[in-house]
Amino acid sequence: MLQASVRLEQARFNVIQSEGDFKKALSDLNSLIGKPLDNQYDILGSLDLNVIIPDRDQISLAALQRPDIKQLEDSLKIAEHTKSLTASALFPTLTAQASYIKTGGGTNSSTFPEEKIASVTATWNIFELEKFFNIKSSRLENDIAFENLSDLKRQVLLEVFKTYEDFVTASNKLKVAYQQVKQAEQNYEQAFGEYKVGKGDILSLVQAESLLSNAR
Repeated sequence: MLQASVRLEQARFNVIQSEGDFKKALSDLNSLIGKPLDNQYDILGSLDLNVIIPDRDQISLAALQRPDIKQLEDSLKIAEHTKSLTASALFPTLTAQASYIKTGGGTNSSTFPEEKIASVTATWNIFELEKFFNIKSSRLENDIAFENLSDLKRQVLLEVFKTYEDFVTASNKLKVAYQQVKQAEQNYEQAFGEYKVGKGDILSLVQAESLLSNAR
């Protein structure tokens, strides 16, 4: 009787803890899907499910579509365009000129009746050091954007890998737990049968019931 009372109080303690964890899990779910944090749900079904291991590569590809990764990809594109635009400041300035002169009626044999002139001039200004500093700064920003994107992808893929392994471990433990429940049920039935015919004591029955409860 005393052992049963202790187990009852422990069960009440576990229920209170489980209810608190359950409410926090619901708040996480509501926050994720954009509903009020105190929204309630009717839980249906049971844990007797066939565990299907998903494809890790597909999960990794889906994880790489996160908004923060897309934002860093856009930042990298902007940095690349900025670097190209800054580098264009070193390109020369081209100036094209063309002229056409037609003369006639002259007696001087050294003059030509038509004269065509075309010229292209390229101008560089290599003495503006600010351009070189801007180019160096834009390249550095591009490298930083690339490293930030690469590091975020690394963290996401690592998180997916570790979470996937946790899922596989949990599914394997669930299979073992099913077998453990079956053995605990058989053990309880045997202890209960022995107790009814007077071959077993109440302590063995209580221990068998406790093992069955833990297995479940």
